[in-house]
Order: sequence, then structure tokens, then C-alpha cells
Amino acid sequence: MWTLGDTARWIAERTRQAVDGLSIDEQRVFEIVPEIQRALSSGEVRVWAHTPNDPVPRELPSETWAIYQLAIEERHGLLWIVPVLAGASPGHERVLLDIRLSRKDVLRQWPDDQAITPPRGVGTIAVENGCRLWLINLMKANPNNPRPKEVIREEAKARFPNLGKRGFDRAWAAAISQTGAEKWSAPGRRSDGIKSPQ
Repeated sequence: MWTLGDTARWIAERTRQAVDGLSIDEQRVFEIVPEIQRALSSGEVRVWAHTPNDPVPRELPSETWAIYQLAIEERHGLLWIVPVLAGASPGHERVLLDIRLSRKDVLRQWPDDQAITPPRGVGTIAVENGCRLWLINLMKANPNNPRPKEVIREEAKARFPNLGKRGFDRAWAAAISQTGAEKWSAPGRRSDGIKSPQ
């Protein structure tokens, strides 16, 4: 389980050292908090909290984030990410306490693309999943500037030696679906806008 601060530091730098640290670039916090909010609202990242009346942590349904918003507060010179009730006045008593996010979900949502290549001998499902995460990173980085599928397939074969053609095609389709990067699904050459002769 990770705190909201742990999660923000991971998203910002994607290193264990960052998670264990205390600081983060202030500007990045304001960019990252909406990303975390979206992941919680969609249910892609599970989250737990307790309340003043119930000290036992409970998993929060994704609908919670239609009522609560993540906000950034400054306390004693430090920035804190906190859940606030929509429309509540500043300094309002906290209802959700000790927010914890699933580390596994966070790593799946914001993978470290240097560490997702499974070792040799890993099962085909894990290899395909690793390839999908790698493709998601590529597509998110350049949603409107796709690279040729065959070029990417060759890179994937080098990175994921146990990945077959059908496994790559499934990972490719799933990555396009998850990112909404529809331009990556367009057939044909992507190096220029000239139509090839019939």
C-alpha cells in the first residue's frame, strides 16, 4: 500500500528512491493530482481509508470520487494531498483518513517502462501484458504521431523474446483501446502522407 504522497512521487519520477523520499517538484504535484483523481474515479486504482467513527480501513468504491476531490494543502511549509468533500469550506474536518492506494494498481497504471520487461521464461500472458504496458507508454507519449506497427513489432520482439505475433497483435489492440490512440490503428505507411499507387 502507498500513501497519496508515495504515489505522487512515483508518478513524478518512477523510482523507488523517489517513493522513499520526501520531496517532489511543486509544479509536478499540480499536474499529477488530476491524474490520480481520474484513476480513482475510474476504479483503475483501488483505495482504502478509515473515518473518525470507524478506525478499520475500508475499500472505497470508485463512486466516492464523485463526492470527494483530491486537493493540495500547505501545512507547516509542506504540501499535502488530501481528499476534500466537494463544496466544503477550507479547514473542514476530514472524513476520509489515512488514504492508502494499491501499490500494484499504481504500478500497473503508471509503469516504469525500464522495469516492465519480464525475464526470460515468464509465461506468455505475463509477456503479453508487459508488452501491452510498454505499448501504452509509447502511445500515451505520442498519441497523434504513430510509428509503423512493423517497426514497433521488431522492437517488441527484441524486448520480449517469448512474444509471438498473435500475442503482439492482442497487446497492440488492447493498448490502442486503453489509450484511445486511434491514429495508431490506421493501416498503411506512417512516414508520409502520400497515398501509394493502386
